[in-house]
Amino acid sequence: MANYVMNESLNNSKLMSMEEAIRKYVHDGDTIYIGGFQIGIPIEACFEIVRQKKRHLKCWTVAQDTCLSMDLLVGMGCCDEVHYGWFASWPVRRPPATQRCFKEGKVKIFHYSNNGAMSALLGAFLGLPYMPILSDIGTDMEKYNPNIKRVVCPFTGRKLGAVKTPEIDVAIIHVQRADAYGNGQRWMSRSVSDEWAGNAAKRVILTCEEIVDPEVIRSDPDRTLIPFYKTCAVVEVPWGAHPTGMFGYYIRDVPFEEYAAKQCMSEDSYIRFVEEWVLGCEDRNAYVRHYVEKFGYQALERLRIKRHIYPVAPVDYGYTDYEVFVGVKYV
Repeated sequence: MANYVMNESLNNSKLMSMEEAIRKYVHDGDTIYIGGFQIGIPIEACFEIVRQKKRHLKCWTVAQDTCLSMDLLVGMGCCDEVHYGWFASWPVRRPPATQRCFKEGKVKIFHYSNNGAMSALLGAFLGLPYMPILSDIGTDMEKYNPNIKRVVCPFTGRKLGAVKTPEIDVAIIHVQRADAYGNGQRWMSRSVSDEWAGNAAKRVILTCEEIVDPEVIRSDPDRTLIPFYKTCAVVEVPWGAHPTGMFGYYIRDVPFEEYAAKQCMSEDSYIRFVEEWVLGCEDRNAYVRHYVEKFGYQALERLRIKRHIYPVAPVDYGYTDYEVFVGVKYV
């Protein structure tokens, strides 16, 4: 049976373009989770959402510090609600577009602590309507966020916080590598929130730096963050997290982050920036070409990882026979 399931999955390639993935699986009014935890953020997917003019999205994340993901979706009118633990463009210490839209009443903000946001996603993964927490209560987050309440433990009588869990329609997650069938692997900054949100979501769009053979995935299963049966679309998009970094591929582009943040500070320069870098580039390949034309090839090359670090010793996954391993038969 195990081999049957595996072989069936291998007959269904989920490879597609970013345009097709967003068009098919992100719908107006969806609750979406934007993956990454300061690095590995699916920037190109956010750009494509803007290009397709998706509307009335409710966006979830835990911690992001760029103006080119959730802040971009708010600024371009794609997103009506933002739910987050920490959210800013670090060069200017705030999310400039979201700040403008909030002042104008165009977006609702639901602020949690990092623990509160993580706990909400864990609860969604477990299929619970809410998750008990020890953080957030007694703060202004409890006062202004209707998704944070107080409850009494039925076993001890202790007063606890409770955070409402989201119903995620689609999670968009960027990983280092994936196979064509939707098994995505990440290492170093694994981001457990991506694992919880991805497995809680109804649909997953998996974007990756490179597509690898399924045998590569099977040979090292512990790095698998999202399994094939959760994934609807796989998009190969090198530099897909730029200007945030990706372990093993490229470092964070600090000069470009600073450049983008400054452009986003006023509405006029913000619109010009979006027209140049998002709407003016049909896909990530066009974006990279424009980057090289504007800043030079060396500016891109300096971001590539130069010092590679590998495990000192391999890990042995060996066993004699799968059915013996799971206890179906005896030797």
